[in-house]
Amino acid sequence: MIKEQAEELIHFTFIYGYNIPALQLAEELLSLAGFKDWRVVLGLSGSDANEGALMLAKGFRRNSRVLISNSGSFHGCCVGTTTVSGMDLSVKVSKIIGSWLESVKAPYPYCYRCPLGLKPKSCGMSCVECVRSLIDNVGSENVIALITESIQGDGGIVVPPENYFTLLEGVLRRHEIL
Repeated sequence: MIKEQAEELIHFTFIYGYNIPALQLAEELLSLAGFKDWRVVLGLSGSDANEGALMLAKGFRRNSRVLISNSGSFHGCCVGTTTVSGMDLSVKVSKIIGSWLESVKAPYPYCYRCPLGLKPKSCGMSCVECVRSLIDNVGSENVIALITESIQGDGGIVVPPENYFTLLEGVLRRHEIL
């Protein structure tokens, strides 16, 4: 299998063009999504995808300057994704190189080792309250978006409580935040 792939395509970047499997994937994605006359942008990594999402969000909310993310998160190695990542190394790198956006961090909901020192049955989903508090502190008009992980990977394979994202979505919708 490796030999076959090496004979077919040993190096590729979308900067120079597209290959047949990539074009077929783009067509399939458009077909599945039901969009006509749309375009698909294929990147090389999750960093590309997340950086693109951050740029689109910033373009949509041009006058906003702050992006909310989680402590312990990892969103990529580009300038914007490094800024919003909450891993210690990413935070250090971002402080050295700077960024085109600001980031504030909310604790990720880790009920087993609660970053707020609370117990699951009595915390009242305080991690969602932390996001609301961050929004209030910086002003909802200044928040570009929130980027998070459905399961925090590099931060320790942390699965949030069942209703976390439902409650979080409610806070974001009330404040009209992406």
